[in-house]
Amino acid sequence: MRQVVRNALTAIAALAAALIIGAALQRAFSLLWPELASRVVGVAVSFFLCGFIVPRWIRSRFALAWLQLPIAGVYAVAIIRAPRILDCLPRWWSECWLIHSLFIVPLVACAGGYFALALARRIRAGGIAV
Repeated sequence: MRQVVRNALTAIAALAAALIIGAALQRAFSLLWPELASRVVGVAVSFFLCGFIVPRWIRSRFALAWLQLPIAGVYAVAIIRAPRILDCLPRWWSECWLIHSLFIVPLVACAGGYFALALARRIRAGGIAV
């Protein structure tokens, strides 16, 4: 039970840190490259790093699930509290993408960081020839 609480707190802390760092990175990207101001590049980089670093602290065979659970939970609460978030018509798809990308991009970036970590571990262990 103690391990479950520890993993949950680690995942929630990682989510909070990734959101804060992602906001700062997004601001930096928008100042350096104004054309990226409407993109979620900073969030993607932040969550990729989260997926790459945090699994080392989570003691579970399902570290990726622990990382994805808080993001999916926030997304579920957003949908439950405002079900109109899913009312996306084709002509407003770009607006829908901006809403959903705040959840989809972290999920994909975090998974990408996790799989990059797994690949790096295999390469270091000699499991994959480069």
